[in-house]
Amino acid sequence: MFSDVAFVIAQIRYTEKFKGYEVYFLNFYLYFLAFLCTIPFVIYNYLYFFHLPIQEISWAIGLGILWGLGTLLTFEAYKRMDGFIAFLMFNISILITLVIESFVLKEIHITSHLLLGAGLIIGSSILAEMINTQSEKETIFETVKE
Repeated sequence: MFSDVAFVIAQIRYTEKFKGYEVYFLNFYLYFLAFLCTIPFVIYNYLYFFHLPIQEISWAIGLGILWGLGTLLTFEAYKRMDGFIAFLMFNISILITLVIESFVLKEIHITSHLLLGAGLIIGSSILAEMINTQSEKETIFETVKE
């Protein structure tokens, strides 16, 4: 969840400032940072990871590839529309899914981890609003200054 929030904040803040291929370098650096952040978990639980069946490893690699493709497509979408609106829509869809699955379909039970995730989503939305407001102020200030 933390890496996803970092990705989206970087997308909102920097996508418009980069030209073409530079966005892909930003994407690479963010993925590399996310990979480095997982290394302590692998080291701490090395016995668990080295005993995983090949099918589970394949699923994890496949999900990583899909996540990477989705992030690249998100970058492209943010170039064409207001990233802040897309970010809020993304977060709202997660919260709506959580509410429907837990209260309407009763497929999942509310746990402290889900509540922490919901709090993280709400907190990241507030942080994104603050960043968006600051970016708009900088843009207005630069326009007035010129």
